[in-house]
Amino acid sequence: MSQQAKKGCVPVLRFPEFRNMGEWEEKKLGNVLIFQAGFPFDSASFTEERKGLRLIRNRDLKSDDRIIFYKNSFNENFVVNDGDVLVGMDGDFTPCVWSKGKALLNQRVGRILPKSNNNLRFMYYFLTLHLKGIEEATARTTVKHLSHSDVEKITEPFPTLSEQQRIADCLSSLDELITAQGQKVEALKTHKKGLMQQLFPAEGETVPKLRFPEFRDAGEWKEKQFENVAKFSKGKGVSKSDISPNGAQPCIRYGELYTHYSETIESVISYTDISSDDLVLSEANDVIIPASGETQVDIATASCVLKSGIALGGDLNIR
Repeated sequence: MSQQAKKGCVPVLRFPEFRNMGEWEEKKLGNVLIFQAGFPFDSASFTEERKGLRLIRNRDLKSDDRIIFYKNSFNENFVVNDGDVLVGMDGDFTPCVWSKGKALLNQRVGRILPKSNNNLRFMYYFLTLHLKGIEEATARTTVKHLSHSDVEKITEPFPTLSEQQRIADCLSSLDELITAQGQKVEALKTHKKGLMQQLFPAEGETVPKLRFPEFRDAGEWKEKQFENVAKFSKGKGVSKSDISPNGAQPCIRYGELYTHYSETIESVISYTDISSDDLVLSEANDVIIPASGETQVDIATASCVLKSGIALGGDLNIR
């Protein structure tokens, strides 16, 4: 919400039926919601076998690379169901709507519970804005942490329940459209993967199964050493302490390749004040690959940097 809107306690954009409803009332979030912190379940009862209930750790809000179950007894107050709004309390504070089935709320993960006469979905969108402010305010710390008091002490203008519902319905419809478009994108990615498997020769073969008409009589592909067709070089490390929100030099750090970027990179999320003379800078259309990772998928993730002049961290890059 802009400072101008907050000052008058009236949003810049408002649905017609609420334009004469007066100002939003300033409230402390502790009076409209409960921030429930997760429970420190005993790690001795953790298992990767499907026994008991799934455990929700901070990392599980974004990824399903390693699912952990809790096989012991538990307090029902910490059971999470689809539709619950959860917030990671370390690193990224972006709220999410849980949709992976019945699970347990582990420590360092919070759940938002609205008090009477307040809409949960509205809370989700409201906190998406305001927790980002807390995250940015702590951007200079090595590891960002969130506590229930950080949330509960926020004071902001709040609408009536009916206006909360109207706003939530509008934004939810956009989310549904985004999800539908995302499903189309995933279908295209699957189609692309299938095409790539046919457009490149299979292991031990020298001719692809699928070939464009003009190349069907072009003979076999020639085997070449990769170093003869591409130039390999190493990026130069940019540490967390080197990152500056207002830095002049855009950069790409190692871990960002498989957490923030897709196959093509047009803009970056990190900046530094290190002189470009002390960095390895990209050339347009450089292909960069992580030098290490937690899984084989991480290491196999390649991205194309479309712009020149971007500092490359300690990653293998191909020019």
